[in-house]
This record gives sequence, structure tokens and C-alpha cells, in this order.
Amino acid sequence: MPFGTNKLSILNNARELNLLLISENEKRHFVLITDFNKLMRHQTKQNERKHFCMHCLQCFSSERVLADHKEVCIQVNKTQGIKMPTKDNNILKYNNHQRQLRAPFVIYADFEVLTGKINGCQLANNKSFTETCQKHVDCGYGYKVFCCYDDKYSKPVQVYRGPQAAYKFLEAMLS
Repeated sequence: MPFGTNKLSILNNARELNLLLISENEKRHFVLITDFNKLMRHQTKQNERKHFCMHCLQCFSSERVLADHKEVCIQVNKTQGIKMPTKDNNILKYNNHQRQLRAPFVIYADFEVLTGKINGCQLANNKSFTETCQKHVDCGYGYKVFCCYDDKYSKPVQVYRGPQAAYKFLEAMLS
């Protein structure tokens, strides 16, 4: 049920009323919502009419798309349903690449390690095992912070060479 609304069922779900609870300190007042889509329209940046699902509050561009959504919205435990691919169509695709948001920051990083030889592990016939042949010791890193929106937030290449390189790298990322 959406936050701030209560549903009253009358005559076995034959008619539903959507009420908005407005409260200030101890005062409470219920307001009848006659058109939930109009109430929620300003939550989107488009001016066209939107159609909202009352169970998950997702908005849709048409009543047909909303009707298709409702078929799968409440399949499992009265929560939003997920439509899994079938055996015939087992590939998920994303076609609206123009709607993707660019990551504001990208960090390119590279670690350097020293490798040393290790004597092999003890083999067990009835268990799986990994035979270790080298020990990696971190000895340095380099990274570059790149901002795609404004170059003033990009940073020059940072290089560190010394002990505890992984720990120092994490400290640099957190700062």
C-alpha cells in the first residue's frame, strides 16, 4: 500500500476509496483522492498524463501498458512481480541506451604486485583443491579520477609505491 494512503474496501472490493491522511501534531484529517494519477503527476518531469500502479507506484505512459504491468505486479506475496524470461526467449536485452545515466565519476586503477614462488599445496584425492604456485604481495598502485561533467573535479594520476599498497589505496578512495 502506498505511503500516506489508506484503502477502504466496500462490498468485497467492488469499490475502493483512496484516502490521503494529512496530519500535523495530534490533528489528523482524511482527504478523498478522486484521481490518483493527477495527484502523482508532478512526481514525473513529463507533462503528459501518467498512469500509476496503486501497488508499486510505478508510472506508465498509457493505460494499456499499465494493464500489462498489473498482470505481473502482484504475483508473489502481494509484492511487485518479476517476469522471468522463458526457455524460448532466455536473453534479457536493454534497448533504450539513450536513457542511461552517465556515471559522474570513473576511477581507473591498476595494482602492481611482486610474485614469489610457493611450494605446492597438499593434494587430497577426495576433495577439490587449488594448487598455489605464486604468492602475490601488493607493492604499489596508480589511479586516475575522471569526471565526465566537469574537468575541475577530475584529478591527476596518483601513484603510490611502498608497503601496504592495498590499504593505502582504500584510504585514498575513501578520502
